[in-house]
Amino acid sequence: MGDILKRIRHGKSSEVLRRIVAGMESGRYSSRLPGTLDFAEEFKVNKNTVDKALKKLIEEGLIVRMQGKGTYIAGKEPHDAENGRANSRRYAFIIDRSDYFTGYLKILDACDEEISKINGTTIFVQFDRNESPAKLLGRLRSRQIEGVFACGLIPGELLREIKREFKVILIDSKGDGEPVNYVIWNNYEAGASIARRLIRKGCRHFSCIQAYRPSPKNVKIISPNYMERAAGFKYGIEEAGLKMTTFLTDWKFSDPSLNARIAEELAVNLRKRAVMSPCYQLALQALLKTGKAGLLSSGLKMGTFINSEELCCLTDGAYALLDVEKCARSAASILLDVLGRPSEKYKTVTMDNEYVEI
Repeated sequence: MGDILKRIRHGKSSEVLRRIVAGMESGRYSSRLPGTLDFAEEFKVNKNTVDKALKKLIEEGLIVRMQGKGTYIAGKEPHDAENGRANSRRYAFIIDRSDYFTGYLKILDACDEEISKINGTTIFVQFDRNESPAKLLGRLRSRQIEGVFACGLIPGELLREIKREFKVILIDSKGDGEPVNYVIWNNYEAGASIARRLIRKGCRHFSCIQAYRPSPKNVKIISPNYMERAAGFKYGIEEAGLKMTTFLTDWKFSDPSLNARIAEELAVNLRKRAVMSPCYQLALQALLKTGKAGLLSSGLKMGTFINSEELCCLTDGAYALLDVEKCARSAASILLDVLGRPSEKYKTVTMDNEYVEI
């Protein structure tokens, strides 16, 4: 617990936090913590200083503030009939602080629904990949976590430490090569799987748009999710002896000549049953920039783009290929079984619901 003091810049808050943590470790505070005003009077500081320290402890998952019931040490809060926090199975969604949960909401929502069926609850936890694994493990232990859903890229050392104590499921991640029981929506495998399905359906012409965000040092930054999915998508195409045209542009589509080439490529591919990956918004922006948005409604039977999170396939008749909700619920339906018993095989649940042993 003491490590989090390094992340507190306010001197008085740091001292208050240190004394609260010491009281928790010594057993002085066995469950419920004193009120903010009580702490302020005891430590001879103002209420805002105490609030800063308590806020940091809440962010670290070490204490829980319950509306109208006070503040408790995490894992020792009383039974709450309204939200079923106590006496329930707990699972954590974890992600690096530099990443966001928003890209995983559909699958996490499905996971949460499945877990709620067994009176389980879920919490969201962010970690810093540069910190010691012991810090995250301590937070998970304090919340009495039973299983972990890891989103995004997880450092191999951290993943190994987590696996020693918890059942782990990776969502949209390879975990730096460290195997786990199940991987849901593996970026690379999902991209390759979709490419194979579309090829089986007769698609032969493919276009890919990669958009980057310029950094202060003029470095082109592309989302890791985009890169990994596009790489898998490209692999699935090339293993069939086919090729894919790739365009690299900035998010603002500021190059008119490049936009024109993208629009021309899409116009040709639309007539030839094309596939475009990984993000439909990119193609829409390029077409709007060139005034050719009419292409979006010409020559297609059922809608124009199929969007699964950030992966998109554009093709005549491909509207039934990706059912995001169905896939999310199908993947979530196996989670409790996975967390309930060890598995000797490692599997990936891909976007087309095929199980692939890896």
